[in-house]
Amino acid sequence: MDLADYRFSPAQLRVGRGQSVAFTFTDDTADDHSFTIDGLDVHVRVPSGRTRTTGSGAWSAG
Repeated sequence: MDLADYRFSPAQLRVGRGQSVAFTFTDDTADDHSFTIDGLDVHVRVPSGRTRTTGSGAWSAG
């Protein structure tokens, strides 16, 4: 997933319930960005010019 000027590419992701998933975020901008899914307790800060990966397990919306 690419982060740029408060947009994500791709703009939409679909994952089946109980499916394992990992997110890899790359920030190629001059600003830090973050990605949050409150219902799944996913909170990732990606500094400018860096890549971060989070997840790998199955999440369930609560």
